[in-house]
Amino acid sequence: MRGEPSSEAGTTTWPKVSTLRLDPVPAAAGQAREHARGVLRDWGLHHLMEDGVTLVSELVTNALQASWTLIEPAPVGLGLLANEGHLIIEAWDHCLKSTGFPAPDDPDEDDERGRGLLIVDKLSNRWGVRRPRNLGFKIVWCELLVSPRDAEHHA
Repeated sequence: MRGEPSSEAGTTTWPKVSTLRLDPVPAAAGQAREHARGVLRDWGLHHLMEDGVTLVSELVTNALQASWTLIEPAPVGLGLLANEGHLIIEAWDHCLKSTGFPAPDDPDEDDERGRGLLIVDKLSNRWGVRRPRNLGFKIVWCELLVSPRDAEHHA
């Protein structure tokens, strides 16, 4: 985890915002990817398309898997926020069973699962988890820098 969006989000305006509610079904991850492709294209963020869609896929898949652990799986959400410098990708779910927050796994080479947050950590500028008070859900988010020059400078 590398940072908190709330420290920046409080002083940053987000002129571009898109949200999508997804039913807790396997097809939801594909719907989220298609939604993200369209939004990023509409926002002129073509250069973030590949990483952005991969990050959406990882975060939404994790949210779906968390939702499926509930007695009654609940919808999950996808949020995309952008301004001239940042793209924030958020996925939220209602699974609050544990007191801890998601962390990258250390999967074996043969494991087919467990790499999602490692991918998020590698592709994003920073990422984190937050629980808005009294709202009954958690948000896992990540950030991409909009300017390719900024991204190269940060690396």
